[in-house]
Amino acid sequence: MRTAAHAPRTLGVPKPSYDEFEFYLRLDELARHIVDKLRHLRAQGDNPTVIPPKPAPPTPDSAHRATVFLAEVTDDLHELRFEEIFRYYQQGAEDEAAAFVSLLLAGSEHPDVYVVITMRSDFLGDCALFHGLPEAINQGLFLTPRLNREQLRAAIEEPAAVFGGKIEPALVNHLLNDAGNNPDQLPVVQHALMRMWTIASTHPSPAGGDGKDEGITLTMDHYAQIGGLDAALSQHADEAYNELDPSQHKIAEIMFRSLSERGSDRRDTRRPVPLTEVAAVAKVPWQEVAAVVEVFRQEGRSFLMPPVGKDLEPDSILDISHESLIRQWQRLQDWTT
Repeated sequence: MRTAAHAPRTLGVPKPSYDEFEFYLRLDELARHIVDKLRHLRAQGDNPTVIPPKPAPPTPDSAHRATVFLAEVTDDLHELRFEEIFRYYQQGAEDEAAAFVSLLLAGSEHPDVYVVITMRSDFLGDCALFHGLPEAINQGLFLTPRLNREQLRAAIEEPAAVFGGKIEPALVNHLLNDAGNNPDQLPVVQHALMRMWTIASTHPSPAGGDGKDEGITLTMDHYAQIGGLDAALSQHADEAYNELDPSQHKIAEIMFRSLSERGSDRRDTRRPVPLTEVAAVAKVPWQEVAAVVEVFRQEGRSFLMPPVGKDLEPDSILDISHESLIRQWQRLQDWTT
């Protein structure tokens, strides 16, 4: 939360022994871990940090103690999608969330520690829930700007060029116009390009007159096949859904409703849950849920995490890979409305 004159140390969520990505999704487990350790230390007569809502300003000593405490509860350093903590707070775990933020704030006072958080800008106002957090953010806030038209053009054209492919100029302009100011601009464009590339790869362009391979060229025909930018993601998710049998349809609905959260302010957020929790709600063995997950996370889809190749276990943490799926998949919107 301070600007670093040199490469900063990034302090974030610790990695447990079972999997780095899964723990990234388990903010609730981290908060309980912090609170349990606080209680243990207090039982021994120690008090490493102050739990908000209104903690005293950090002192050099408290900053050092918080830094040592954070080091004790972390096995590794990792980034955190910080807005996850607001969902946790609003679900009734105010003390745990406040303890976590308090430790970050106190730790950031240490001269050798730089705390870097990433957060969706529409959650900035929620920072007022935690005493001292807005003031700390103001010391080093950077809002990532949206790409302008030429930058987005480069993001569309250059990846294809790297792999020897091309995109028709008409298609490039169509994508630029259709993307507009959509808040999901980048993920939906990325998804559309991936879908078109997959289709074009199965029917490559014929060799030119000189016999040379012309490579892959994405065209307006490919764009029409995926349903255009507005419908591509929804149609793709429906393809996966339609591969399920009727009993699996119900499991899929329960799973995606469990993994999605839509607040009164219409902000769509992911809600990571254990696989066994979905199985309990659906009243089926966990293996039946895992079979549905596999359909939505296979190669070329990646709608769900953990990623393909990572074995699913009863305690695996399921998550939607990006919030854009919640907003773009019409069937999921119907389920959560």
